[in-house]
Amino acid sequence: MESGPVDEKTLQVMPIRLGCDVGLLEGLTRLLDESERERLDNYRLPHLRTRFLEAHAALRLLLARRLSVAPERLRFEYGQHGKPALASHRDCGLSFAHSGDMAVLAAGWRCEMGVDVEAPRDIRERDGIVRRYFAPREQMAYFATPAAERPATFLRGWTRKEAYLKARGEGLVTSLDRFEVSLGAEGSPTLIPIESSEEWQIASLALPYEYTGALVYQGQRRTICVNRIVSLEQLIGI
Repeated sequence: MESGPVDEKTLQVMPIRLGCDVGLLEGLTRLLDESERERLDNYRLPHLRTRFLEAHAALRLLLARRLSVAPERLRFEYGQHGKPALASHRDCGLSFAHSGDMAVLAAGWRCEMGVDVEAPRDIRERDGIVRRYFAPREQMAYFATPAAERPATFLRGWTRKEAYLKARGEGLVTSLDRFEVSLGAEGSPTLIPIESSEEWQIASLALPYEYTGALVYQGQRRTICVNRIVSLEQLIGI
């Protein structure tokens, strides 16, 4: 597996293709800690339970390779709104997201960040979500978009807004209309943060299979290295 540079000027983005033989799921469960197993037990729908298990096992397996530790020995701490951090590697900032058949891990040294990913799909309620939650200028940009392009426009806006809230460690407890992101596909995306004094960078991620992804991180601009996709089965070693 490629690793790329590990320094304070580079952020690593690692996409993972989920999915494995059902006979391997019990073994993956043993990699999780108690809090992850409790969260797993809260899922009632089998496919959501399986995806959570695969995604969090993949996170552990990938980080274990990067940090040269056993995956089950990794210990995570969580912020007030669920933002993860590695207890034994506090200088390693990270963020994690999964949707559909893909998970994405973003990591870098001494950097607060948030990553989000969405599978390609048309969300029926998207117009109502935009009217209710997006900032006024975001709404104008969205509804000015041709109808055929709105599904992709919505996913770009949503992932960018989610990534920012994850970077701040706030999740959806913060009103989505308190800040603005650009929704266009061309050029570099922009972000108007909640506090004008904050310095945040935002980037779109070029992900496989037409998935939409965004990364927001604090501080000066860094190089973003998007690794080639690796499958969960590769991480397991089969």
